[in-house]
Amino acid sequence: MEERWDFVDYEGVSKPYQRRRIRHLSRVDTILGHLRRHDYVVVLGPAYSEKTRLLHDLREAADKDGRFLPVIVNLWQARTGNDAQFYQSIVQLIRRSSSSIEHFIDLEDDAASQIVTARDFQRFLSDCGGQQGKHFLVMFDHLHALPHELIQQLMTALRSAYMERRPERRSTLDVVVTGGMALADLLAMSFNMSQLVFQAQLTARQTIELAIQNLEATTTSYSRRALDRIEYWANGDHYLTPLLVEECRLAVQGYRRNGVSCSVVEQVAERVIKRGASESPFRQAVQVIEDDPDTVLDVLELREHGVLPRNSSKQSLLRNGLERLRLSGAVTLKGEVYLFKNALYRDVLTEHFTPSQVGHVLRINGRWPAAIEYLSANLPREHLRHARSNLLEAIVQSIYAADDLKTAYASLLDGIRHGFNLSNICIYHALAGSGKLALVQTDLAEMRLPQELDLDDLGWVEVQTFRSGEYALRGEEEDRRLVVRLIPERRPIGVVTVEHYSTRGEQHGVPPELHDLLRFLRHAAGAIEDVTLRAAFRDIGQAVLTASSGQSNLDRVLQIVVNAVGSDQGMLYLIEEHTQRLIFRAQAGRPSARSADADTVVPLSEEQHPAVRCLLHNTVQQVRGVGSRDHRIYLSLYAANQQLGVLMLTYDADRGYRLSDEERKMLETFADQVSIAVHNVQLLQRTNDELAAKVREEQRLRREIERMRSNELAEVAQALVHRLGHAGDVPSKLDKVRTTMQESLLWLRTSTLLADEEGGGRSELLLEFRQQLASYQEQVTRHLDHVEKRFSQIDDLLPALRNVAKLKEMDLRPLDLRTVIDRALERLDRTDSLHIDRIFPPEAILTEGDAALLQEAFFLLLENACDAMRDGGRLKVTVQSAQDGRAIVDIVDTGHGIDASIQQRIFEPGFTTRQSAGQRVPRGQGLFVCRAVLRRHRGDVELARSSAEGSTFTCHLPLLRPDH
Repeated sequence: MEERWDFVDYEGVSKPYQRRRIRHLSRVDTILGHLRRHDYVVVLGPAYSEKTRLLHDLREAADKDGRFLPVIVNLWQARTGNDAQFYQSIVQLIRRSSSSIEHFIDLEDDAASQIVTARDFQRFLSDCGGQQGKHFLVMFDHLHALPHELIQQLMTALRSAYMERRPERRSTLDVVVTGGMALADLLAMSFNMSQLVFQAQLTARQTIELAIQNLEATTTSYSRRALDRIEYWANGDHYLTPLLVEECRLAVQGYRRNGVSCSVVEQVAERVIKRGASESPFRQAVQVIEDDPDTVLDVLELREHGVLPRNSSKQSLLRNGLERLRLSGAVTLKGEVYLFKNALYRDVLTEHFTPSQVGHVLRINGRWPAAIEYLSANLPREHLRHARSNLLEAIVQSIYAADDLKTAYASLLDGIRHGFNLSNICIYHALAGSGKLALVQTDLAEMRLPQELDLDDLGWVEVQTFRSGEYALRGEEEDRRLVVRLIPERRPIGVVTVEHYSTRGEQHGVPPELHDLLRFLRHAAGAIEDVTLRAAFRDIGQAVLTASSGQSNLDRVLQIVVNAVGSDQGMLYLIEEHTQRLIFRAQAGRPSARSADADTVVPLSEEQHPAVRCLLHNTVQQVRGVGSRDHRIYLSLYAANQQLGVLMLTYDADRGYRLSDEERKMLETFADQVSIAVHNVQLLQRTNDELAAKVREEQRLRREIERMRSNELAEVAQALVHRLGHAGDVPSKLDKVRTTMQESLLWLRTSTLLADEEGGGRSELLLEFRQQLASYQEQVTRHLDHVEKRFSQIDDLLPALRNVAKLKEMDLRPLDLRTVIDRALERLDRTDSLHIDRIFPPEAILTEGDAALLQEAFFLLLENACDAMRDGGRLKVTVQSAQDGRAIVDIVDTGHGIDASIQQRIFEPGFTTRQSAGQRVPRGQGLFVCRAVLRRHRGDVELARSSAEGSTFTCHLPLLRPDH
């Protein structure tokens, strides 16, 4: 369907017909169609695409439609001091937007002052939508004028109003908002229920027609070729087309022939291009593009090839499906290919996005590899020094951003290769504490240098340069070897060698680019030192967290520190509190640097010793070693409000080492890390010692419990042996039963035969038979009762064996002894004649045990007490904590007491004074089980008192210690 459009005059100009614009009738109809279905609408487009003019055209069409009361809110006029000011100012803008709506919004000033939140504003809009039977249409323009948080609040309020619409209303609230790139993602997130309308570019025909309309409005003549050039330079742009026409008109104003020719258009276009990206709308387009480095790379690709396939674009699609390239206004999408909208945008962006600017954009966005690759490939020969400066700056910044030394040195290698067109490079990193230079990067196909160099072997020029020189040039003039020391300030951190270093164009024996190379290497060394320190802090943190052995961990941490700070040696002294001495504990560094006069023990009473002074004054102490050539630095170790010891670092005195403030802070920071490591190691050691002590205590308790369990088993076994001894006559009794039964059967058969033969006397024989049978039955019953008694005595011991076995599987947990005894009391069969007194403390009595087993033990003891008071009485239960760390439980009854002759046997398994066989617990098991359970919990029970007035049983259990 062909788009409908026409031309109208710009509103607000002093002279009519000076500028004209296109009115997009089809676009207005599309938006009006969405509004008739009561959809919210979002109009997105580049800056200067006349979105505001589109809203005015929409308001005019909505007025003519008759179903809407349209209002345009220019958010540039809103006050944004706070939320209340913001919403009240929008309400006032709505009220003042049209005199015809003044009576429509019947809101007093006092009521308007009460709108202070997004919810208040939402209710206000909903109320406006329900008046006069028309739909209230609010069009919010220039959302980018608001702070981000106010945009989010406003969008949320409008969305809530949309979601809370009431279908029974005849009129409703409709909303249109406009925005550009800054709002595209935000609107898609909080306004995803809305319909999107994109303010697209003009067609070629519209561009030419718009140029004609503006030229004729100013009565300026023109040629056909001039129109073609205007279309070439400003094609598709609502703003640039009238701007170009206006500047052409001004360029020919006052001439005898007041006409715009092709050459005039070219001259005006050149002036616009020279003004460049500082002018609107180019400034807004550049801002949108530079906000995303991938979009910058897309523009470069488009500039180089003229077209960019959509599937080759690096930019990420926005949530609403649009792209930055189109929202910038500089690029259009034709089919599946991106093109520059017109020649003005193409040339302005070409002038703006120089290699220097592109490198800057990529660098500030942290895209170091992309910046280096781009700058390396685009070093312009006519501005080599300036372009190299940008490249090397990107290299140094990428080194600062590196996470590890390998990546940092790889960036350094790229900087030397691309920035100075050098090859055959080897880079060594110094491990001063290990006494070596380690090879970390090279581009040599064949390794010509060893992997490591000994720092004490001065036969290597690399070692000589590292120890005393800035750089060295060795070899013949045509094929020299360059060796440069990497030194950020005064402490060297490595060496760079360049084989086959070209020296053409030397002045007084110095290559012309050597000074630039040395300057770059010094800056890069500073960045590498920063990475080294960060890596050292990270390694120390990992060493502290993953420590498994105290001494090995301290050695590792100390070695990391020595390597990081470039020290020759490091020694760790820790305070031994009970002797008040500093004791040597760990050492790291080069073996050749270890001082023979280093102390191993320093009494804290020697206040003049630098290590002691360091501790007393908590300051860094610097001294020269006695009779040695080293320079010593002492740093106090302090953590968890406790002095731990001293860290001593030594440096070669020939270096003239003197600490700067920055170096002092750096060393103190490392001392803090060492302090944390020492504190954690000591804490780990104390924890290990305490754990070992607990393990030993648990083992002792386990042995004690096993001993008690063995005693309990021994008691059961002894009782079982005793019962089995008494049961030794069971076989003879069973033989007697068998013999008696056989005799009775034989007698029965004999007597029956005799009765049949005699015929008579049957009654006498029957009587005799009955008497004899009764005698046999009595004998059998007596023998079987004896057997049953013996087996019953043995059977009574089996529960004891089961209870002792059960105690092996206990679930020990912290518990309140008061609760355990309460639950045992609840299980008693209470009668009206039994009175129970509970004397418990208000605070918890904590112990560790198996709640079910302890409850059963106390229940058996309480049941035993109640059994002694069959005719009623008083049961008194007292729970208290003793000073010796035990919980004491006293159970007092008013029963008949326990006879003194059997008090020693009441805890024996199977012993009982009860005669009833219908007990819940087998006879003689209650007190035995109670004592076994309490002993397994490291407690016990005893009969404290017994008389005719009653008995007292006392139980004790260990209280739970606070560290549990």
